[in-house]
Amino acid sequence: MPVACTCEHCHQSFHVSRRFSDRRIRCPYCKRPTLVPARQETSTSSPDMPSEAISRPPVIPAGSTPLAAATVVPPPAPRAAPGSNTVPTDVPKLEESVESGGAPPALSPPVEPVPPGWFLSQAEPPVWAQPEAPHRRGVWIPASVIAMQGALLAMCAVAGLLAGWWLAQSQIAGEVPQPCVVTGTLQRIDDNGQSMADAGLVLLLPEGERLARSERLAVQDLLNLESSATEVSTRDKLRQVGGDVCRANADGFFYLKAPRPGRYHILCLATVARTRATPIDHQLLADVGKFVDQPHQLLGARAFHWQSLEVKTDQQLPIVIQP
Repeated sequence: MPVACTCEHCHQSFHVSRRFSDRRIRCPYCKRPTLVPARQETSTSSPDMPSEAISRPPVIPAGSTPLAAATVVPPPAPRAAPGSNTVPTDVPKLEESVESGGAPPALSPPVEPVPPGWFLSQAEPPVWAQPEAPHRRGVWIPASVIAMQGALLAMCAVAGLLAGWWLAQSQIAGEVPQPCVVTGTLQRIDDNGQSMADAGLVLLLPEGERLARSERLAVQDLLNLESSATEVSTRDKLRQVGGDVCRANADGFFYLKAPRPGRYHILCLATVARTRATPIDHQLLADVGKFVDQPHQLLGARAFHWQSLEVKTDQQLPIVIQP
């Protein structure tokens, strides 16, 4: 017989086969798992009366009156349709059966109700309650989706690196170069081998730059830099290409201004003539010739000092000239 079951979630009642007793099935109404109660054996027998007496129809003794024999309750008559006054005629009458001497009609067994869970609609076939399928934890993701996610993460990482590099380059390009100051003392060795201050000429020449041939400095202007007009003209020409020029004071102190960090050459010309007989390097003449009209005449006339310098911040240089 079917087992009555009530859904734990939607509280709908329905019947299922007893083979699903004490098992979880899906509710036919809310489709959620619910537990079918254990099967209970129902007995129609009474402790005071044997089962045979109940299952066997009663026997009416012969000669008994209909009233005395009518100990069995007749089955209920079928109900008439609403609004109808007719009474069905196919219901057997207990009095006629008893008067004819026959046995009373046997009671028909109760009809099992059709379980609500087994329903049939016009759109779908009969649906029977099924046991709950084993629950699987986790979500299955295709390998193609995982590969696409990995490629997307790699593209995001590359884009982040490129954006960082671009921002760094933009920041470097947008920075305004700060000028640097180069100071120091200019000294020379005299005939007695003693160092003394020299009020010579100091030029700061940027590496990789040059003056146009018509703008190059004349030797006479450099040797006679005491004139203020000549000094201003010479300084303006060098500052156009990122250089500077000054004359040291009586204590040998000089002050040069580099417009931006970078590599420079320093050329120091003493106030005394050059006494060395060693030839001048051709590369030195070529580097000085980028700014001076006749470099061999300038370097051959005065004792000088040539030095390459990497300028990053303010620097102080002690320079000693060997005549």
